[in-house]
Amino acid sequence: MSPSLLAVFLLAMVVRFAFLAIAGPHTGGDSAEYVTLAHNIAIHNGYTLSTATPFIPMVRRAPAYPAFLALITGRGPAHPYRIAAVQILLDSAVAAAILLLTPAVPMNSVRIAAAAIYAIHPAAVAASSTLLSEALFTFLVACSALSVITARRADRPALSIIAGVVMGLAILCRPIAMVYAACAVVVLLAWRGKPRALGHAAAFLAGCALTVLPWTIRCTAVTGRVVIAQAAGITNWYLPTRWDWNQNDQESLWREFAKDPYGQRLNAARTPAEIVAASGFGTEQAIRNVKANPRAYLVSRIRTYPHLFLSTFGGTIGVEQTLGTVFAQRRFGTAALMGGFLIVFSLLPIAAAAVGLPRALRDPAGALCAAMVMATLLVHLPMWIEYRYWLPVLPYELALAASGVCVLRDLADRRGVERKQEGS
Repeated sequence: MSPSLLAVFLLAMVVRFAFLAIAGPHTGGDSAEYVTLAHNIAIHNGYTLSTATPFIPMVRRAPAYPAFLALITGRGPAHPYRIAAVQILLDSAVAAAILLLTPAVPMNSVRIAAAAIYAIHPAAVAASSTLLSEALFTFLVACSALSVITARRADRPALSIIAGVVMGLAILCRPIAMVYAACAVVVLLAWRGKPRALGHAAAFLAGCALTVLPWTIRCTAVTGRVVIAQAAGITNWYLPTRWDWNQNDQESLWREFAKDPYGQRLNAARTPAEIVAASGFGTEQAIRNVKANPRAYLVSRIRTYPHLFLSTFGGTIGVEQTLGTVFAQRRFGTAALMGGFLIVFSLLPIAAAAVGLPRALRDPAGALCAAMVMATLLVHLPMWIEYRYWLPVLPYELALAASGVCVLRDLADRRGVERKQEGS
């Protein structure tokens, strides 16, 4: 391991363990279900939320994260600190992986800076101590991305199969990884000048399919309809179609959803067939909502969409109010901190990534980073927005940002030379 890799890994680990020591493990809205599923897996009740017979098969949650929790905690009660510690190690490895994703960036200091930003990034640090799937998912996608690049450069189809298996696990963690699998295939096929492009793409897809297919067969069998990884995913599209709800106030939104016809039907669904039927009803309602007032839906999307990749990270420092509210309350110190976080960890990286995008496309690793970032931006355009959905592609945004800094540096150097020539 190179000194730079080790240094970034240790920096990320120290920062995350310090945060864990101060703030403790966190939970989210889905944590309780994940823990229950993990416990039932460990004591051989099957993949179910039921605590007594009959054990009804669960299809609303993908299985990888509960299986991960079961592996860590075993048959006993959940161990939040143990889970957080393992997630911290995984996410620290992701910080180091950014150095491996940026081989074409000529300035080593910039590569290290990009990796260091991830190491201290407020959202990534907080997510590593939270009992949600983000840390595991981000790690799996990063491992697959690195394996894809390594397999193609070394022309090793066996490694492409491994990359596909890991991406399959990512799909079983969060189905959005199907989009990232498609990105990997496109980059593999577009990698000109290398032999066996089609073979590598086929090997990757085979590994991915063989990993996901058994779970798909199981879900399809219990629901009677094709379900690849989980059912009820339509909820993430349905919520934004309710443009009359405050999309930036989760507490009030979920209260409204509990009273909504689709929300009531989904919450009442118990069997796999009922959950699939509720999802069909939600799809019909979502289409109806958009048709009823497409302009209001579009305006709501425009207002909400930037929150996918921009944040003040107030939750990390225990502030639930917006930056405007904090400033209006004359809490200038907190407002300055939130504003600084917004600039350093959101605005500057996304701006630098946009500048570096054309240059990154010249390199296969950069092209894969660009594809995954752009795909995330596109797929979430009509969907429910949270900044944590951006976390899985944060490493690739920072990799593109490193290219952008080099572009700006080259531009500054050229202008400096031109000024000297004009002066002489």
